[in-house]
Amino acid sequence: MTPADIPNLHAAYQAATGYVLRLDMYRERQWFDWAARGFTQPDLLIVIQHLKRGIRNQTRNSGSLRFSNLIGQPDRFEEDLAEARQVIRKPTPIDPNRAAALRATGRPSAPPSPDGKTAAQILEGYEKLKAALKRP
Repeated sequence: MTPADIPNLHAAYQAATGYVLRLDMYRERQWFDWAARGFTQPDLLIVIQHLKRGIRNQTRNSGSLRFSNLIGQPDRFEEDLAEARQVIRKPTPIDPNRAAALRATGRPSAPPSPDGKTAAQILEGYEKLKAALKRP
């Protein structure tokens, strides 16, 4: 992290939040402290996206995107980042009605593999290859 990176971080914050804030010495210091904790621009964007989703779902308030809350409090940012990463890792729930809807419209219930083989065919080929490699 160099002082030259701070304007880029600030610009990314402004673009992602829509807030236009001047970059003064006080905010530069907050950015420096934030980056010194090891946070990166991708971390910032993940957290902002997560917070915006929470604002839309009414589980967070718009104040969570304020500079003083997001960057000025690195401990809270770290917690928000951990929460955002946890949400990203959660599998998307499967809609039980999806397969029925796809069948009703004449589409397959699962997307085809890129080479047109079913999972069973791919697994069978893998097993054959594995057996062939074990031969002396």
